[in-house]
Amino acid sequence: MGTLEFGTYGFRFAEKEQLPLLGLYALGCDRVTADYEWDGRKRVDGPLYLLQYTVSGWGELIIDGQTRKIGPGEAFLVDIPGDHRYALPKDSEEWTFYFILFRQKHAEALWSSVVTQFGPVIRFEKDSPAMRVLSAAFADAAAGRITDVFAASSLVYRLLMELARHERTRARHAWPAPVQQAIAYMQASFNAPISIAQVAEAAGVSKYHFIRLFSRETGDTPLDYLTRLRIQRAAELLQSTDWVLERIAGECGFASGSYFSKVFRQWVGCTPGEYRLGRDVLAARQLTFD
Repeated sequence: MGTLEFGTYGFRFAEKEQLPLLGLYALGCDRVTADYEWDGRKRVDGPLYLLQYTVSGWGELIIDGQTRKIGPGEAFLVDIPGDHRYALPKDSEEWTFYFILFRQKHAEALWSSVVTQFGPVIRFEKDSPAMRVLSAAFADAAAGRITDVFAASSLVYRLLMELARHERTRARHAWPAPVQQAIAYMQASFNAPISIAQVAEAAGVSKYHFIRLFSRETGDTPLDYLTRLRIQRAAELLQSTDWVLERIAGECGFASGSYFSKVFRQWVGCTPGEYRLGRDVLAARQLTFD
């Protein structure tokens, strides 16, 4: 991130009630060495959300009856007002951090999702997408480039999106071994007529335990995950080959052309033939599902 510049920049753009815009309140980068403390129960500038990311040194967050040391690479997320306190403790020489404050209106669902997943403290590296958004937002504020409510809303939304993406990426890394083994097996074998029972066997667990485990950890059923892989490949073949549907169905692990056509329509919203011709539907060379 290079040499840091310090400062706090506030924003008080007029609300546009007819639009779901996110309200940026303040951005800053600071280095404190003494007499730094905020009590969330006493603040009157809310309701706000605060994310504060430590660059160097360390500070202290007291929340939910616990004292948490917030060191380099860690951020804390709190509601204002709220039952928390954060401060520079006497045994810390300095605390350098970025922070962003924004209005809660229209941001509740995204913020709640991230906090529910991570708790009040989240770790991400200084070169992570979320941190790049935050440091770039501060640079824009310092340069006077955040000049209206639309630019402000956009940067808050980008930060929330990166936090949500970080949440999902971390969750995937933490998936149990059977889930990761099953995914690897499906990715390597989806073009064969494999069953969920075979996937469970490859993962080393019983079928019904596997279905529950996979669904709980990924938010998808194993069948949906497998079908997604097959439909993505089928869409590529429809655009890159002149193969008949029966051949594409076989290449993608479907039992028959008619079943393939039925499933494709359910997932894409049109028949394979309509998708290939692209007359009444926009046909992409590659489809991405989440």
